This record gives sequence, C-alpha cells and structure tokens, in this order.
Amino acid sequence: MGLLIRRSLGVDIGPRRARAAQIALGRGGGRIERFAECALPVEEGARASALKDLIRGGGFRAGLPARLAVPGEAVFFHAIETDLHRLEDVRRVLPFETEGE
Repeated sequence: MGLLIRRSLGVDIGPRRARAAQIALGRGGGRIERFAECALPVEEGARASALKDLIRGGGFRAGLPARLAVPGEAVFFHAIETDLHRLEDVRRVLPFETEGE
C-alpha cells in the first residue's frame, strides 16, 4: 500500500520580504520540498509582480492548495448579514455593503 502524501504551498508575505515553501505531509511527518524568498518593493504594483515571480520562479508544483500569511494591518474584516443564496446576488450587493471601507 502506498504512502499518502499531501502537499501544499505556504506563502508568508511580510512588510519587506515574502517567503514560499512547498510542504509535503505524510505519515512520518512533514518536510519542506522547495523554498524561495524575495525582497518586496515598496510600490504596490511592483509587490504583486515580485510575488508572481517568486511563485513562478520557485519551481513549485502547479495547482497546490495555498496557505497565506499576511501582516494584520493588510487585512480587513467586514461582517455582512444577508439572506442571499445565489453567488450572483452576493456579487451584485457586495460593492454597496463594503462602500466606504
């Protein structure tokens, strides 16, 4: 019987650096299969480009589930109570619910 190995990609986005690691979890524990890091520029557009280059250039497997870690000040939360059940209705209402955020 073969050993079941689950892989995922962990990405840690800090204020000045980003790190990515391909993790393999099996019965014997976990191991880092690949690792890459890069400096992040200050400009927002350049940061996105640097992150894309990090993932593309890191040799990571395509299609892995990703786990992200970002600085707390980069995250916002807004609770919305709704009876909407269809995704298209949520997409229609969401811009108005988050207006002014």
